[in-house]
Amino acid sequence: MTDMTNDAPGRLARPPFDPLTMLLHWAALLLVIGQFATAWSIDRVAPPMAVALLTVHRSAGVVLWTLMALRLVWRITGMRIPPPPSGMTRWHIAGVHMSEYGLYALLLVQPLTGMADTLFRGRAFNMFIWRVPAMLTRNRPYAGLAHTLHIYNAYLLAAAIAVHAIAALAHHFVLKDQVLVGMLPTGRRRSARSGRQTEIDPQPNS
Repeated sequence: MTDMTNDAPGRLARPPFDPLTMLLHWAALLLVIGQFATAWSIDRVAPPMAVALLTVHRSAGVVLWTLMALRLVWRITGMRIPPPPSGMTRWHIAGVHMSEYGLYALLLVQPLTGMADTLFRGRAFNMFIWRVPAMLTRNRPYAGLAHTLHIYNAYLLAAAIAVHAIAALAHHFVLKDQVLVGMLPTGRRRSARSGRQTEIDPQPNS
């Protein structure tokens, strides 16, 4: 059986992730970057701009939650999962799956804590292009708890994303497998492959 990795010259390239998985992955990354940027900026700009940024932050949080819910459903039902690179141990593979689902959990919880913080303030708020009326009575303790959870979960999320990025770069530059390359858009993936001169050699006659 042919090894579907490029750990050595002449082996078949590892197949990439499917296009929908790539789209959801990079869209989620852009949204997360935007969420951290708006959260950091809200307390550092004039009040009118802060209100506008908060609206953007809340609205993008709903989009992110929806995107991650779709990503999780797709992961369970139809995602094309390339085989792991040769040399990965069972424990390594288990750790990869745990970190993957851990990221899903953090990305799903984060918008929920932010929305809980908003709802328990008992005030109307802007969302996308409309104004949402107050849906709950004001509850300071619950709002404070939700806000605290939102802040600490953001730190956990940032740490998890950093670990995920470092692991992807380690696979690419140290292990030199195609884990990172397989998540790149087609053009860049081909460019990376040609840069490493990965080719498919004909199978030797038996």
